Amino acid sequence: MENADPSNPSAVAAKDRQSAFSSLRHRDFRFVVDGADHFGTGSQMQLAAINWHIYLITHSALALGLVGACRAVPIILCSLMGGVVADVVDRRRLMVVTQTIMLLCSAILALVTFSGLQHAWPIFLLTSIASAAWAFDTPARQSLMPALVPIKDFRTPRA
Repeated sequence: MENADPSNPSAVAAKDRQSAFSSLRHRDFRFVVDGADHFGTGSQMQLAAINWHIYLITHSALALGLVGACRAVPIILCSLMGGVVADVVDRRRLMVVTQTIMLLCSAILALVTFSGLQHAWPIFLLTSIASAAWAFDTPARQSLMPALVPIKDFRTPRA
């Protein structure tokens, strides 16, 4: 299939189907994708729990909006700096540090919740710190991809 005849549409279509998931042949890339899927699922579950807990504590729609602001503002403020840092430092080490920060925020959030948290401010603070870490983690993860997958296995859009 490597030397597919461009005048034969079925050969070109077969080659495209074969290469659509060719990046998944690389073990390290699969690990990163799998980890990102698990992280995304866990983050969404945590966000639902945080919103539910905030509403139980405050009974305020404004407090729910503040949770969103505590997530968005650090991302907006730190994203550009996160990209620069991802270009300068070791990306794997940066991802380990940011994932550790997010893990610690989640663990502390669980501890204060199980201890009978009655105030919303710790949730706002931990959500902000985790979101700032996420703003550094995402550019590192995205810029790590070329090191994990050879250029021949990257899917390129057609003109």
